[in-house]
Amino acid sequence: AVFNSATPTKLHQEATAVTSGRGLLFGASDTNGTATGNVIGKIDDIAIWTTGLDAAAVLAIYNSGVPTDLRRDKGNYDNASDLKHYYKVQSNAVDRQGNSDGALVGDPVYSTDTP
Repeated sequence: AVFNSATPTKLHQEATAVTSGRGLLFGASDTNGTATGNVIGKIDDIAIWTTGLDAAAVLAIYNSGVPTDLRRDKGNYDNASDLKHYYKVQSNAVDRQGNSDGALVGDPVYSTDTP
């Protein structure tokens, strides 16, 4: 099974300028360029690929809850070359794969727990 069959309600286009005020949000809703409705919870790694992942790749990524480096193929995960953006969310929003560093807003609190 491929996990890319959902019909999107909105399309995302990478911001062309930092001052655009619009971008992709995780853990909040975009209300006319403002982050609202923040999620209370934990977010670990965030990854975006240029292709859908099959069930075997998703299971390999999950890795029984132990984080793995998604920039390298390992076992049934063979999509490292399709990885577009990769955020480890370790006190910053550095894109370890591409060049689209993010900004953390809302005074996030960091935890060493792996969700």
